[in-house]
Amino acid sequence: LGIMPRRKAVSDFDISSEITEVHYTRLSHKEFRSFLRCNEKSLPRQKRAQALLDYLCDKYDLPPMRICIVDEPQLRRNGRTFEAFYYFKSKTVKVYNITAVKEYTVSIKVMAITILHEFMHHYDRYYLGIETTPHTKGFFERIKDLRSKLI
Repeated sequence: LGIMPRRKAVSDFDISSEITEVHYTRLSHKEFRSFLRCNEKSLPRQKRAQALLDYLCDKYDLPPMRICIVDEPQLRRNGRTFEAFYYFKSKTVKVYNITAVKEYTVSIKVMAITILHEFMHHYDRYYLGIETTPHTKGFFERIKDLRSKLI
């Protein structure tokens, strides 16, 4: 019997780096465009963001995720600003509606990208099977691809 060559382990980072597009080329534009028309109040934003996430989770057959948009300033730690957090265990996203420094309402376009970013963690984990969902070039390319299909 010959010795089998050792198979190189593929890391989450490598998998994430290689995948630059989301599955499906045709997505509904309705939910994303509705979100982009929101006013500055957190509750309407949360309702429309939830509709967008419900649509995306259904489209990709993912477990449902919940979003909570809070009227609190974004967190700042060690010079970094955190716009949102995705909690894997509860499948929940917390998004801050107020900027960290000047305490203005977050622009709807910035918030839209933030929500797609957090959705991509969910997509990576449950659709692609990437457990750690690292911030690779591929991760950011998938967000860009998803956004282009929703506009």
